[in-house]
Amino acid sequence: MNIYRGLFLFLVICRIGFSYSLQLTSVTTRIQDGGKPAKSMVDCVVPEGYPLEEYDVVTEDGYILGIYRIPYGRNNSSTSRPPILLQHGLGGDSSCFVMMTREKSLGFILADAGFDVWLSNARGNVYSKGHVTLDPVLNGSKFYDYSFHELGYYDLPSVIDFILNKTDNTQLRYIGHSQGTSEFFVMASTRPEYNAKIRVAATMAPVAFMANTRGLFKILSHFTGFLDVLNEYFGINVLFKNLTNPWDATKFPASFIITTVGYNFMSAMSGYDGQQFNKSIIPLISKQRSSGVTIN
Repeated sequence: MNIYRGLFLFLVICRIGFSYSLQLTSVTTRIQDGGKPAKSMVDCVVPEGYPLEEYDVVTEDGYILGIYRIPYGRNNSSTSRPPILLQHGLGGDSSCFVMMTREKSLGFILADAGFDVWLSNARGNVYSKGHVTLDPVLNGSKFYDYSFHELGYYDLPSVIDFILNKTDNTQLRYIGHSQGTSEFFVMASTRPEYNAKIRVAATMAPVAFMANTRGLFKILSHFTGFLDVLNEYFGINVLFKNLTNPWDATKFPASFIITTVGYNFMSAMSGYDGQQFNKSIIPLISKQRSSGVTIN
């Protein structure tokens, strides 16, 4: 019975994702596909009183990654600040670390603590849609043909080298969340020469092995073959791309509905913990355009 219940929930989730993933190859689609979230990095950072710099990093296999830098905090413009790199998790982007207030956002806290803060974006998300030869719409099957392995083998080393060259340093600090930790483990094991470039690494909700995973992820793992069929025969490469909440999430009843559904959905994925979960940020998260999840 649990398997059938899981299958039903899986199909519902896929249906939502497909409605935002199936897009025609048109000018409108291209603009939407390369668009920024409802609240961009500039919107998140600059109004809080912090400087923001944007750079493009080209990986060895041709992907163009958008990365951001908060070089100093509100009251300190010293040039001798140690660089630290923050890497988001699955379906996220760099705004995950700056979307709340400066007292609660890790990116702002570290900048005020004296760090040179860098925020990276994985290939394929809303800030990293570029490639030297491939178009994410016209060449979707090739553009999205990667996994977390490529993120660790190509993306992370390219970003690290760029930061170290830009700041004239030999080492940096690293903080990864969820998939951001998997990327780090891939890099550390397959490109061990980069271990010397990491002064210290902090892994939040680390993901290395999936054998003991419980909850919705465990149920969904039984239907990975279904995703292969969608990819091969229907050309669906990404789920939840450009998904956003069209309602005013600050007003009742939308705020209550979004908070309740969002909390239960995320808890089904990662486990229920009402005391440690800040439900007040769910409406804010819902206004951000999702970065999508590849299924290649």
